[in-house]
Amino acid sequence: MEIVKSLFDFTKLPTKIFFLIALLSGFLLFATEAAIQSLKLQGFIDKYGSYFGIAFLFSTGLTVMNFFMWLIGQGNHYRQERKFKGEIRGIISGLGPIEKSVLREFFLYNQSTLTMPIDDAVVAGLINQGLLVQASSLGRHRIPYGMFFPVSINRDVKPLIKRESLGYPSKPTNEEMNKLLELRPYWSQLEH
Repeated sequence: MEIVKSLFDFTKLPTKIFFLIALLSGFLLFATEAAIQSLKLQGFIDKYGSYFGIAFLFSTGLTVMNFFMWLIGQGNHYRQERKFKGEIRGIISGLGPIEKSVLREFFLYNQSTLTMPIDDAVVAGLINQGLLVQASSLGRHRIPYGMFFPVSINRDVKPLIKRESLGYPSKPTNEEMNKLLELRPYWSQLEH
């Protein structure tokens, strides 16, 4: 049982080591006679040559296996990222006007972090959906509005949120800007 356990511990070595062993043992197996003579390896090959084949097969096999495991991991990561982006796009497209007004605050102030009441139902909902994250554990209580904490748009979500999807035109007119300012959350004038 210890032999099997030590074999699995052996396979936890970095792939770079196995690649190097495969490269060296492959060279010693397949090098021309002239190369072996110029590097003065003939004595080493005569003494340990019977182990080169198994070292080459074992290390090459582990290197190839690790490469395929890496490819599978990359594929899984890509699928999970696409799924995540699809879910977030669905959440963003289903936001109500009040939720959009909270997210618009980041664009109105052109800041990545704002202070918001995290016990507000809309802000708490956006945090639970993963759109917003609490940026600090230090906050303060504002009567009657609740606990104000620094909040940011989730960095993985930020590239997916566009101004236009929140009802904020890229070049708003004065009339559009006044309307946006009227639709701001009730607590927005307290902290900014």
